[in-house]
Amino acid sequence: MALASLKTGRRGFFYNAGILLRMLKFILPYKHLVILNALGLIGTTAFMFLMPWFLEDAIDSLRGNPTNLPIIDSIATPGTTSYLLMAALGLLIAGALRGAFFFGQTYLSQTISQSAAYDIRNTLYASFQGQSFSFYDKVSTAELMSRATVDVEAARMLLSMGLPRPIQTTIFFSAVLIFLWHTNPTIAFIAMIGIPFIAYRAIITSARLRPIWLKVQEGVAALTTVLQENLSGAKLVRSFGRQELEISKFQAKTDLVYDHNIRRTFIRSFNNSLMTFVVYALMGITLLYGGREVINGQMSDGQVLRVFFYFVMLTEQVRMLGFLGDQVSRTVAAGERIFEVLDAIPDITDRSGVPQLHDVEGIVSFTNVDFSYNHIVPTLRNITFDAKPNEVTAVVGATGSGKTSLISLMPRFYDVTHGKITIDGTDIRDVTLDSLRKNIGIVQQDVFLFSASIRDNIAYARSTASMDEVEDVAKAARLHDFIVSLPSGYDTWVGERGITLSGGQKQRLAIARTLLLDPRILILDDSLSSVDTETEYLIQQALLHLMKGRTTFVIAHRLANLKRANQILVLKEGEIAERGTHQQLLVNQGIYADIYEIQLRDQEEALSDSNFTHD
Repeated sequence: MALASLKTGRRGFFYNAGILLRMLKFILPYKHLVILNALGLIGTTAFMFLMPWFLEDAIDSLRGNPTNLPIIDSIATPGTTSYLLMAALGLLIAGALRGAFFFGQTYLSQTISQSAAYDIRNTLYASFQGQSFSFYDKVSTAELMSRATVDVEAARMLLSMGLPRPIQTTIFFSAVLIFLWHTNPTIAFIAMIGIPFIAYRAIITSARLRPIWLKVQEGVAALTTVLQENLSGAKLVRSFGRQELEISKFQAKTDLVYDHNIRRTFIRSFNNSLMTFVVYALMGITLLYGGREVINGQMSDGQVLRVFFYFVMLTEQVRMLGFLGDQVSRTVAAGERIFEVLDAIPDITDRSGVPQLHDVEGIVSFTNVDFSYNHIVPTLRNITFDAKPNEVTAVVGATGSGKTSLISLMPRFYDVTHGKITIDGTDIRDVTLDSLRKNIGIVQQDVFLFSASIRDNIAYARSTASMDEVEDVAKAARLHDFIVSLPSGYDTWVGERGITLSGGQKQRLAIARTLLLDPRILILDDSLSSVDTETEYLIQQALLHLMKGRTTFVIAHRLANLKRANQILVLKEGEIAERGTHQQLLVNQGIYADIYEIQLRDQEEALSDSNFTHD
């Protein structure tokens, strides 16, 4: 199932809330840490509110007004230096405790977010592994990499910095109103005037930022795609001298990301400035009213100072509220992209309760098989044939005739559209995928090697294989002598995508890797296309005894494979146009005879003129 195209239009409140709730489910396993984090947040807020009380008390004691902290009154006399010292000490202790709680709360927030991000990445990666081949046909590698890195990090930022903010903001605004009401109800009412507007701006701005963040995330994915393709095709780019074109392509993508980020920054900065202005305007009104109350003797200097400290704290919270809106928008956009992958249903899955495939003999039958990638344009039509153990079935045909598609149906990389494929009489859809693929060994046309040692690459199919087993299959693939000639032998690092090996060496390593799996069914997808004639001969000799007892399929462009085949299937436009042995098809003077004259006769002449003989 391909990923659906995301709409960049505005989504409703409940949709955004649903994305956030799904994201928050990843922190449920760490609820004990969330509780401790909430306690740390409460402690931080409590001591933050306590600190202005010491300032108020110190100022009022100097003015001869009543103080609010009896604990200091019992130790020192108001208005004295010792009283100021005790108030300063109280302020210092409150600040230290606030710092301690803040440290704990920050550490726990980061622990929770990193743990959740860890789980999200692993879940996302597991989803990648469970997807069918059709999924990767339609989604680029760089796009998936972006979702597993950039989008997950965006979600983590909210869980680390944004998760405690709604709780803290709610506690803070409620506490401010309670303390202000306790100090002066009118001042509390002045503060309340701005809170609905601030909340409204936070919600509206978050809604405006979400589609912009979505475009930024998609832009980063597109930029990553250009970068990944350019680095993978570095030799091609330089061989055609197209560096300037690639620079222009990359810059065009970065321009889009830049423009969207600038727009996002403008909206967020304007909103923060507007909300901060509202708070400062309320502070100005409070100054006028509070100053008059001081003049009239209804409020003390310390009380006005405490009120202003609360407003300064309120300003900080408003800025954080703007940040929270930005993070929520980013997380919703990232969450959409993450959950698109997690919600994608694989096209190829195990049927409920199907058994494993075991004790395989290797009789493969195609019966009236049709196949289409898009269920509209047919790729294969009415394919019917049988393949038996200890026999080789070769598949030939022009480019696009359906050779690779036919081979890909056996391990269920794709499912047939009509008809069925059986192994030993059992429909391959009626056994588990894992057991099916363990019995089918494939040497792909495009050999992929990991950045690891030669031994690790050979043992990839069976990591528990002993060194003797690895060497045996390397010898069978005529690769052992080359490996031991290297300074590090089997521990030699092959480099990214095996670039330190020649094409023929990579092919032989891939063959050794498949042979270590010891499958009953062997598929060679044009696996000898990158080797010279002599190397091909050596590999062919090694494969002769290894094919014994196996059912072997070969997509063949080499004459030696075709001559050895027990049956040759000639495909034309997705159908079997001819079938038979090499000699039979030559006698028929049909499509195969034409292929032989155009592509294969030169190989026969080259083999007959070579200095080595075939068995």
